[in-house]
Amino acid sequence: MDVRLLLIDPQEDFCQPGDTIKGIPTGALFVPGALEDSLRTSAMIQRLGDRLNMIYATFDSHSQYQIFHPMFWMRADGASVNPFDLITHSDVMSGSIIPMDPSLLDWAKFYTKSLEDGGRYPLVIWPYHCLIGTRGWMMQPDIMDAIHNWERNTYRIFKPITKGSNFKTEHYSAVKAEVEVPTDPSTQLNSKGLIEPLEQADMIILGGQARSHCLANTVRDIMTNFSNPEFIKKLYLLEDATSDVPTFEHLGDAFINDFIAAGGNITTTDKILA
Repeated sequence: MDVRLLLIDPQEDFCQPGDTIKGIPTGALFVPGALEDSLRTSAMIQRLGDRLNMIYATFDSHSQYQIFHPMFWMRADGASVNPFDLITHSDVMSGSIIPMDPSLLDWAKFYTKSLEDGGRYPLVIWPYHCLIGTRGWMMQPDIMDAIHNWERNTYRIFKPITKGSNFKTEHYSAVKAEVEVPTDPSTQLNSKGLIEPLEQADMIILGGQARSHCLANTVRDIMTNFSNPEFIKKLYLLEDATSDVPTFEHLGDAFINDFIAAGGNITTTDKILA
């Protein structure tokens, strides 16, 4: 049986409390429960061993200057925009919140309108997180160790999938950005790199962070873009390997309801293939 594991953003900025290690900040966007999720995930990988034919891991990969980070924006009165602020299309149209770079005003208007029209999440400003090359961007070490052991024992290679480097758009989903940038293929539907390979599997195990955001949007986009809706029955979500960004638990709950209604399966790290 072809069993594949898809881990969404198992990175230090989500999985470690916000302290410092050797003076380097970690956990910029810590998700409570994510560390425990990671330990259970690493134990599962070690238990399943060569029964896993492939492991995919996505990596949020950001710079400081991006549309969902504070330095992109300013308020009309000169006040700063702060983490967890919400920016709506009406905010941009009224001029109460505008890009620091005036040349991006038309894009900001188009972007916020596209989010609303497309039924995507509204624009939330996040703490600076998963900055490329920092400790917070790295994979949670217990999961990384388990994957390295799996590679050595099976002579297989895990596949990293980076996302989120285009400064003009949010990229919760590993399948496509929230708003695709026409000139950047990396923001557009990742069919050959993710959807088509997953369709070849007999079972797809899902976990990672956060249930409310990147996992939810990735899995929704996978289900939407499968060539056959029957493939959704191959999806097995590990409910003990994913947690929610605080105050956004309702988004995680809504995703679970949609996932089950579509035919997806719910399981745990100790029950899968037990």
